[in-house]
Amino acid sequence: MTTPTENQWRQARLARDPRFDGTFYIGVLTTGIFCRPICPAQLPKEENIRYLNSASLAIEQGFRPCRRCRPEYAPTPQQQWPDERIDATIKAIDQGFLDSADVPQLAASVDLSERQLRRLFVNEVGVTPSQMADTRRLFMAKQLLRESNLSITDVALASGYSSVRRFNSAIKKFYQQTPSEIRQKNRSVNSGDIHHCQIELPHGKDYPWQQVLDFFQRRAIDGLEKVQPKGFSRVLCLFDNPIVIHIEKSRKAHHLTLTIANARADQISAVIVHVRKVLDLNTHHETVTQWLRKDPLLKKLIKPSDRLALPGAWDAFEYLIRAIIGQQVSVKAAKTLTQRIIDKFGRSVTLHQQTYTQFPTPEALAKSDLSGLGLTHRRVDTIQAIARAHPELPLSAYNHAQRQQLQQRLLAIKGIGPWTVDYLMMRGFFQPDIWLDTDLGVINALKQVDENVDKKYLRQRAENWSPWRSYVVLALWRTL
Repeated sequence: MTTPTENQWRQARLARDPRFDGTFYIGVLTTGIFCRPICPAQLPKEENIRYLNSASLAIEQGFRPCRRCRPEYAPTPQQQWPDERIDATIKAIDQGFLDSADVPQLAASVDLSERQLRRLFVNEVGVTPSQMADTRRLFMAKQLLRESNLSITDVALASGYSSVRRFNSAIKKFYQQTPSEIRQKNRSVNSGDIHHCQIELPHGKDYPWQQVLDFFQRRAIDGLEKVQPKGFSRVLCLFDNPIVIHIEKSRKAHHLTLTIANARADQISAVIVHVRKVLDLNTHHETVTQWLRKDPLLKKLIKPSDRLALPGAWDAFEYLIRAIIGQQVSVKAAKTLTQRIIDKFGRSVTLHQQTYTQFPTPEALAKSDLSGLGLTHRRVDTIQAIARAHPELPLSAYNHAQRQQLQQRLLAIKGIGPWTVDYLMMRGFFQPDIWLDTDLGVINALKQVDENVDKKYLRQRAENWSPWRSYVVLALWRTL
């Protein structure tokens, strides 16, 4: 008997519905390839296909990726797995956890044994964690070969392969082509200079790039970030070495051009994954917008042409400090106060004749004199309490249990309340369903269309907006 999910997938396949892109794949039994639901190729007969919930499962069952729709470019939208630990593990794999660690360590990160994690994955996802990591490496490798100017040796390292020989063998076996054959002939190759590489990042046709760019431009801190009319640059502190990124609209349709400077080859994959999350590139924005507009109240505030996005935070610690600074003040005032902290305690770094300022380290803020900057004594105490507690704060939390632990520890710090913690979860941890029911901006925005709105009413009404309530919050702020 066909499951309801397969019925839904069938309709999406027949309509080539972009809302389902990345949520499932179609294995074609007669050709041995697997496709995205938006593939432009002639639709195969229903009896000749198999529905698959992941690219990893398609590969495990012996299918090869289609060269027309390119499954390696499919977005990775959030899926609701029956066990939250699956979601946490998939996120860790996507960020390259298994490139430098093993499966037992991955299992321990979600409080499971290796055997338990493997059984959970096979039962629910259909593949093992190692198989999913292999798929990620293969897809990342092909994308870098086609879309970046890295040398083949650096592509191997950036994709998570420990040796070029193993990389060449895996690519040839899976794609039936050598890395050199996959690489476009007109692609200019960066001859070993990994300090400056470019890659094209695909996104959906409905991605609101200008809206996201405006969001970051409005909050940009001079030195830490550089804003141009068509792009945005900043320094990242994901690793010990400072990395500078620049993002702008590509000449290639439905792509952004990401330039990465001062990164080692084995760091590039993590940078790409992080940039995609912060820019919210994996969401189908039209789906979110149209679904929320079904509510009569939101329909008055969200236009049919709107495309809602959820820009994330580049660094959780930095963002937490900026959230404390921004409590109950305007965006402009928060920028001014943050600028003073950056200017006084930030570290300058010069790369390719451009000077940037890194956000102050927790150690620097913990021991520095923050008086005379315009901050209240209470905010100074809170900032320094966070800085001192930083070694014990799980700011790279992968799963719900770790995020709960972080929330409890933050709420124990004087000066941090539920609003700050929820806002950190929303943008610092890319959570799409956070509702700030005490936020005055949210309340005032909704009072524009209904004067009788109050906190209790909103808390109940907002339940109908799940699982996209974070998008509602940012959409409401934009109306003020």
